Amino acid sequence: MDTTQLKEKLKDQLSEIHQRGYIVSLRGGPTGIGKTLETLLGVKENNLKSPDLGNIELKCKRIKSTSRITMFTSDKGVWKIEQKELIKQYGKENEKGRWGLYTTAKNQPNNRGFFVKVDQDAIRVCNIDGHIAVEWQLEDLIEYLNEKLLNVLLVHAESYKSGGQEEFWYKEAYLLTGLILERFFELIEDGAIVIDLRMHIKESGSVRNHGTGFRLHRRYWDSCYNNTERLL
Repeated sequence: MDTTQLKEKLKDQLSEIHQRGYIVSLRGGPTGIGKTLETLLGVKENNLKSPDLGNIELKCKRIKSTSRITMFTSDKGVWKIEQKELIKQYGKENEKGRWGLYTTAKNQPNNRGFFVKVDQDAIRVCNIDGHIAVEWQLEDLIEYLNEKLLNVLLVHAESYKSGGQEEFWYKEAYLLTGLILERFFELIEDGAIVIDLRMHIKESGSVRNHGTGFRLHRRYWDSCYNNTERLL
């Protein structure tokens, strides 16, 4: 199925989903909005490099949410400091005695000393003490972006909680096509795209990593693409 056919199919599916009104979330927590829509669209959940819908990646946001949207997560082969050592060196202990490192890095040093640096060969999360925590080779990152985020379907939903259970009404959908790589790197340099480190040491001693995420506010997404078309 080519992009035009897929677009028309998505229009029909999204219209039907919208007309159903509020739909009970199929999963608790922040990822429920995406999991529920994936199921409604017949998409199998995956952590693969390939997009969710043919050559289109699916992203969802709650309409009232002001938090950034995760563009992608990347952890394989990027650590310059072993993760457990990184947590011990730069993390902190919570009230239950568990060590964790949860911090957002951008173009200027944060309160933990972490900042993002864009070089000719790589994007790095560094610390003001001179250490490099994470490093993505530009060549690998460009290949990944062109494969995973070339086109994005961004869906907005109203969120409603009843008795502790969340429900979603999917109200708007925008198809963003033609990723502009130069703009992606500009937004990192400007501090609009941030990188979240989210990990802790479990009781077993192993590390639980929730995904090292590149994240961006909704208002910047359209500027990363050549074209935006409303489908719903």
